Amino acid sequence: MRTTTSNHFIIIAIAAAMASSVLQGCKVQIPLYQYDAECISLGSSDGLQVISISGMGNNEDECRENAQKNAVHAFIFKGIKVSQNGMFNPCARERMTREPMSEHQSFWDEFFGPSGSYGDYITQKMNPPYKRIRNAEDKSLTLFFEYHVDIRTLRQDLEREGVIPSANILN
Repeated sequence: MRTTTSNHFIIIAIAAAMASSVLQGCKVQIPLYQYDAECISLGSSDGLQVISISGMGNNEDECRENAQKNAVHAFIFKGIKVSQNGMFNPCARERMTREPMSEHQSFWDEFFGPSGSYGDYITQKMNPPYKRIRNAEDKSLTLFFEYHVDIRTLRQDLEREGVIPSANILN
């Protein structure tokens, strides 16, 4: 039986795909900014708010990093709900901007990037997760953390950068 060049190419392509899958450790592609956020309490007068936030990933470190990004993202782009489980939430917050991330995409890519400054606004970064959920299908992990977010400094810095409107003109 004679093999053709195209058969060799197909065999090499299949082998490369299999090797790539093994080298990546079959990691799951984690979607960005999909999270559950709940305000736990108003912080003190220094601008801190305590938030319960989820982060998805393939391991605890990835979940922690994504949860920290999600905590800051929630205050900037989603806000905190006025009611939770039918109860009034005293620490509800409007989102800081109504503009989509694409409006200042290069800024946000750097801000939320690997060495971005999003983490500067979070304290108690090493809190252990208080809840774990393992996805049985893809083996991804969702962890829930409590973080303190310095929303006052966050707002001031983002206003100064010109990527969110002044708090006085948002509403």
